[in-house]
Amino acid sequence: MNKVMGLSEVALRLGWKSQQVTNYLNRAEAKGFPAGMLPKPFQRIAAGWLWLASDIEEYAKSKKDVLILKGKPLTPELCEIQYQAKKETERKERP
Repeated sequence: MNKVMGLSEVALRLGWKSQQVTNYLNRAEAKGFPAGMLPKPFQRIAAGWLWLASDIEEYAKSKKDVLILKGKPLTPELCEIQYQAKKETERKERP
């Protein structure tokens, strides 16, 4: 059985904020989900969109703006740690 990912899981995997995933989704949808853009979700449920994890993994490997650690894409757990560290740094830099 294929694993699925919701918006939050996709954001964690890509090292993005959920809003960024939504923005990319809207742009890709407007263009008909061409190759190289965020993959088309396979289903929408009341809680939101669902993607096949394999589609997101393939997309992540093709993107340069996905968080990378030692030449490999980060796991969702490491993405969360990286994301929280980035948020903390941004918070400290605010005047």
